[in-house]
Amino acid sequence: MIYKSNKILWLNALRVIATFAVVFLHTSGYVLKGVEDTTSFYFWIGNFTSASVRWCIPVFVMISGALLLDNIKKEGMTEFYEKRLKKILIPLVFWSLFYLVLRMAYKGLTLEQIIISILTGRPYGHLWYLYMILGLYFFTPFIRLSISSFSEKENNYLILLILISASLYAFVNRFLFLNKANIFTMFIPYLGYYLCGYQLKVRYLSNRISVRMLVMIIVVSYLVIVSF
Repeated sequence: MIYKSNKILWLNALRVIATFAVVFLHTSGYVLKGVEDTTSFYFWIGNFTSASVRWCIPVFVMISGALLLDNIKKEGMTEFYEKRLKKILIPLVFWSLFYLVLRMAYKGLTLEQIIISILTGRPYGHLWYLYMILGLYFFTPFIRLSISSFSEKENNYLILLILISASLYAFVNRFLFLNKANIFTMFIPYLGYYLCGYQLKVRYLSNRISVRMLVMIIVVSYLVIVSF
């Protein structure tokens, strides 16, 4: 019982820290947008701050993976959909309509623009996360069956391949402007994080990880993010 309590405690702690990180991410984003001179002190303050909290969204996805992919209660497909889709569909539909009506009133959106906003998962900027997580929810029962039949090594290779593919997609998209993400595909780049959350919880929670290795990975990742 103590072990279970501790699991909930560290997951809740991650949620709180990641929530603050999201606030810092959005705040630093406004700084970056408001400063045109990329050599200025304010730009680099915003850039360094933004780079230091970019992990927040992947962490939220990993938390979802840790909680939902480990099917301890042997939850059936129908039961899963009834529980999760009710929780996310109602706020998703409500807030999408709310912001669309608001934007129609103040910006006079056309029907075509409304449809595009919905299909791209952006009736309003920050709502993209709900559309993305909904895609992961739809495939969760099938992912559960797959990963439960894989060995630890096979799951590791799967996660690595998905993360590499997502990184290459993001890299190519940045320089060739192939931004074609929509509500049917926007969850795919986050699938690796979703699986990684499960793997870390189920396989490695009780194992010690080298602090030196973690620090090296964090520093290298930070420098890469700041550079791009």
